Amino acid sequence: MHGKAGVHMYSTFNHRRVVGHGEDAYARCVSALLSGRAHRAAGAPLTGPFTVGGVVTIRPLGLRSLSSPCRILVRESGPESTLLVYGTLPGHLEEGEETFRVELTDADEVVVTVSAFSRPAHWLTRLGGPVALAAQRLMARRYVTAIGRQ
Repeated sequence: MHGKAGVHMYSTFNHRRVVGHGEDAYARCVSALLSGRAHRAAGAPLTGPFTVGGVVTIRPLGLRSLSSPCRILVRESGPESTLLVYGTLPGHLEEGEETFRVELTDADEVVVTVSAFSRPAHWLTRLGGPVALAAQRLMARRYVTAIGRQ
């Protein structure tokens, strides 16, 4: 998506799915998210401290050449809702933030949501245009699936 004079505008997406039921499923999903196992299982392993203020590096598809640094902005976990938010840093393929939420609803459903706002920040993602955006949405679906399977 382009704005005036070819400036890339932010795109947004939200992927949400019920992945299980009950407190045990919720606890497994939270553990998968906050330990980094879900990112590894989705094909985007993280390295670095998984604490607020920590800088982590994501390696999409495990490729060192595409290492993308992020800062953990929010990491909150409670009995019914867990939230992880990171923002991209210079050198990341995208510019923006990604949010991961695991919820245990009143209906005892475990719901995982991955949402983001971003725009291309690397020549590869600028060149890739719609393909890069589709890849980002694919990764969101993979994250949700990975969180639910752990």
